[in-house]
Amino acid sequence: MKIMVSACLLGDNVRYDGNNNFNQELIDFLKDHEVVKVCPEVLGGLSTPRVPAEILNDKVINYEGTDVTKEFQEGAMKTLEIAKENDIQVAILKRNSPSCGANTIYDGTFTHCVTKGDGIAAKLLKDNGVTILNENNYKEYFKRRGIMKQSDNKIIKELCDLKYKNKNLVLPLGWTNDGNVFYKNFRRISGLFIAGATGSGKSVFIDDLIVSLMYKNTPNEVKFIMLDPKSTELGEYDGIKHLLSGKSHSTLKKGYDELIFLMKILESRVNTLNKSNCNSIESYNQVAEEKWPHIFIFVDEGSSIIKMKDSFQVFNKILDYGTDVGIHLIYATNDYLKEYVTSNFIDKFRYRVSFDLASVEQEDFLKLDNASWLNGNGEAIFMQKNGECCKIQAPYVTDDEIKEVVDTNKI
Repeated sequence: MKIMVSACLLGDNVRYDGNNNFNQELIDFLKDHEVVKVCPEVLGGLSTPRVPAEILNDKVINYEGTDVTKEFQEGAMKTLEIAKENDIQVAILKRNSPSCGANTIYDGTFTHCVTKGDGIAAKLLKDNGVTILNENNYKEYFKRRGIMKQSDNKIIKELCDLKYKNKNLVLPLGWTNDGNVFYKNFRRISGLFIAGATGSGKSVFIDDLIVSLMYKNTPNEVKFIMLDPKSTELGEYDGIKHLLSGKSHSTLKKGYDELIFLMKILESRVNTLNKSNCNSIESYNQVAEEKWPHIFIFVDEGSSIIKMKDSFQVFNKILDYGTDVGIHLIYATNDYLKEYVTSNFIDKFRYRVSFDLASVEQEDFLKLDNASWLNGNGEAIFMQKNGECCKIQAPYVTDDEIKEVVDTNKI
């Protein structure tokens, strides 16, 4: 794999003061990869050593007050050319730098204070689809890709323990372009639509969600309904305590029975809330002797399930009332441009995640720009309810990690 790296991190004396930011740990990691090293500032014609510069009001000004924006922009363009020539997908750049910093940069006061923003070269690379990491966060990204060796391969557990450990419905969905872990609180998500071509990563993403929920919740706190008509993906969870029954309901007949049962639960919960002074599952559980668990219904290959009698009605009810009563629909499919899945139905999913799509037509249908240009292997576009989209790299949960969490939770 080719990785673009800031030359100063590799020991080249190209810093403004003529020194470097040598990082032995990073160099050890890069031994098995082809490295393309760059210094955008030098590429832009600036000398070494040089007067330090920082970004202020969208311009790059050095300590003496000289505007060096042109040189930084020229170096950024040459860096992008090198990235394109080498088909660079990932770059590890010096954090906080006015050229290489991603998400945070020095604030223009020359006091070593940082502010939100991107360096000139980093922003240009990001705008052209390159994932930008730094010397502090590259490890988590490459763990997901299976490139960084791990002691126990429990990636999902590590992510669940890393942050929001005590918030049982805040789940790790993957890494953003800057290498940070992207979490989402499913308390406010009644439905998540997962799309993608076969083999693009959507089934693994379902495993990510299931395993995360099992790590963070007891069977009394969260229950699952699993509908897997092809009986190819969710059977490994048969017999776990989190299931409303002891099986992953693979057949359409059993799936229909589960949907009818779920509709009764939903209507009962709605009626109970209407008769009480409670307006949500949280307020109800604070006063109730028998607390309600959150229920997640996982639908794999949804195009088969949605053809079943009453399924459309059940799904719409969940999307309308789910967050209030603690019922959440996770609907995955690779075949949705059909009469059963209308644009109105998809619009009800305020949250959507799309892996590599088969066509631009599907991208337009889901209103997810650039989803047909994803690279596969777990790369996805996540859309939030306000329509804002971000690119994530979904975790890869291993068979061993699934087996361990399943064995621990078997009836």
